[in-house]
Amino acid sequence: MLKQIKWSYILSSAAFIFAGVLMIIYPNVTAQVVANILGIAALVYAGINLLGYFMMDVRDTLHNNSFVTGLISAIVGVLILTRRDVLADLIPIILGMVIVLSGFMKLQQGIVARRIGFHSAGIYVVMAAISIVFGIVIMFFMNGEKMADILFIVIGVGLVYCGVTDLISNLFLASKFNSFLRSFEEKKKEMEGKVIDAQAETISSEKEESQNPEDGNAA
Repeated sequence: MLKQIKWSYILSSAAFIFAGVLMIIYPNVTAQVVANILGIAALVYAGINLLGYFMMDVRDTLHNNSFVTGLISAIVGVLILTRRDVLADLIPIILGMVIVLSGFMKLQQGIVARRIGFHSAGIYVVMAAISIVFGIVIMFFMNGEKMADILFIVIGVGLVYCGVTDLISNLFLASKFNSFLRSFEEKKKEMEGKVIDAQAETISSEKEESQNPEDGNAA
C-alpha cells in the first residue's frame, strides 16, 4: 500500500509541474483552456485511483480511500468540463486552494517526520508556509486587470514549486518512514526474543524447583 501511495504522490507532483510549466510558457492562455486541462486531469486522477483500488490487495483496502477519492475526482472533472463557462472565473481560487492544500499536506508530513524522530522536520514547516502564503496571495491578492497579465505566470510558478517540493518531501519522508519501520520491526523482534528467553528461564526454574522437593524426600 505504501508503494501505491508513493506512486500516487509522484503522479500528482508530475501533474503539478507539467501544468505549472505550461502556464509559465503560455501565460496568455484563456481560463476556459485551463478549465479543460483541470477537468481532464481530474478524470485521469480519478481513473488512476479507481484502477489502483481494484488492483490493490484486499488486505490493504480497509483503510484506503482511493475508491471514494476516485469517485469525487470524477465528479469534479465532469463538473469542470460541463460547466467551464461558469467555473472559468474561479480558476485562480481553485488553483490557489490546491496550492494551500499542498502546504497543509507538507505540514502534516512535518508532524509525521517529527514523530518518527527526524530532527530536521522544521524544513517541512518552512516549505508548507511558503505554499500556504503563495496560495493565499493567488486567491486574495491577484485580482484586477493589472494582475491579469501575470496571474497565470504566478500560478504556474506556484504549481511548479508545489510539484517539486511535494516530490522531494514525499520521497524523502517515504525513505525515512521505511527506515523507521525497519528499526521498529528489529526492536520488536529483539524484545520478543527477550520475552521468549525470560519465559524459557521461568519454566526451567519452575521445573528445577518442582524436582528439588522430590530429591529431598529421596534423601
